[in-house]
Amino acid sequence: MKKGFIILGISILIFWLGYKYWDSDMDLGDGYYFLPEYEALDIGFPNGAIVYKSFDKNVFEDIIIPATVVEAKNRGDYIIAIQIPQNDTVKRYFVIDKKGSKIFKDLNKKEFLDICSKKGIKPL
Repeated sequence: MKKGFIILGISILIFWLGYKYWDSDMDLGDGYYFLPEYEALDIGFPNGAIVYKSFDKNVFEDIIIPATVVEAKNRGDYIIAIQIPQNDTVKRYFVIDKKGSKIFKDLNKKEFLDICSKKGIKPL
């Protein structure tokens, strides 16, 4: 019986930590959020995965990177993201300066890596 409670407690802790860190990938900091494709479809947003800025997580006030974003990461003062637009196969890279609100968009991989190098950002 005691062993069962220990296993249950550990399982709950693992699920809680998984949820906490999984959800934090969607909050990119400073009012920026990543809406993954599966969640977009669940809430009725048909355009696919996006990066947006808003006062609240599920209020799509200002779409910064339209669909379809395949990866987005918080890198301190910056957000880096990869987009493959619908009906396209070419990857486009983005660097968002959260403090200065400057967006480097539609970059190819070389341009993206150059900006990351100049600004000291760890690339994807």
